[in-house]
Amino acid sequence: MLAVIAVLGLIFILGTIFGSFLNVVILRTISEESIVFPASKCPKCQTPLKWYHNIPILSFMFLKGKCAFCNEKISLQYPIVELLTGS
Repeated sequence: MLAVIAVLGLIFILGTIFGSFLNVVILRTISEESIVFPASKCPKCQTPLKWYHNIPILSFMFLKGKCAFCNEKISLQYPIVELLTGS
């Protein structure tokens, strides 16, 4: 039973990571930017994000839905896509 829970947890985590990447693909395709470079940045203030600002779902909660640099609201699209692909 514990192994099943661990596997399901791993699948959820990998799903949220995939969802985070999907967000990047969606937004950068629309704006005709490279999917790989540059690193993620705030769409409002253009400040590059730290690695820990990109942790799916958790960073949104810890940052209370706002940019760590300019306090602009982060779209709910990000955690919703991550949650949906994680489940």
